[in-house]
Amino acid sequence: EEAARAVAEKARAEEEQRALEKAWAEELSRRQALEAYLSQNSALGVLRESTKLLRRQCASEKHFEQVLGAVLQCISNVVGYPDEEQFKTIRKQNPRFYEDVGQYSGAVGCLYAVGFRETYNRHTLPEFQGLKDETLLALAEPDPVEDYDRWKGWWDTAAQVKARVEALLKALSAARYSHQPVDLDRILEET
Repeated sequence: EEAARAVAEKARAEEEQRALEKAWAEELSRRQALEAYLSQNSALGVLRESTKLLRRQCASEKHFEQVLGAVLQCISNVVGYPDEEQFKTIRKQNPRFYEDVGQYSGAVGCLYAVGFRETYNRHTLPEFQGLKDETLLALAEPDPVEDYDRWKGWWDTAAQVKARVEALLKALSAARYSHQPVDLDRILEET
């Protein structure tokens, strides 16, 4: 009886390990595909596709406008305060962020357009034992001290993304009164 229990426990542990390995392999594949997509598309292209996806994910134009407003706040913080570390990392599981932005892959995609990337934070220090590991969105910006020209290019692109989101929100606001549809492609086109 004891031996049978030990065999069953070992089989259960091995099955759990296989499931974890499979989930991790799928996650790595997803991240690699995302990185490939981001490296093959311009920031404005990522913004355009992400915005289209977000529009489909939202229940109404008003809801779309609200979520896009929350995205704009995140982008504005980064562009307006590029030296502020507090705006460069977002906990995806933060309840407020998740409610306003994080539950919509299109909204998260808009953040990818300015340079946010997923990272995985493992709580391995003793003082953090008991906390769940979490996924973060961390800004992957060039170091302005080491490579100012590259950083300036990143900042200019982020400012351009911000301007496009602002233009889109302005058009959505005007559309509420004019009852004219908003052409995302026209507003978000690359020039």
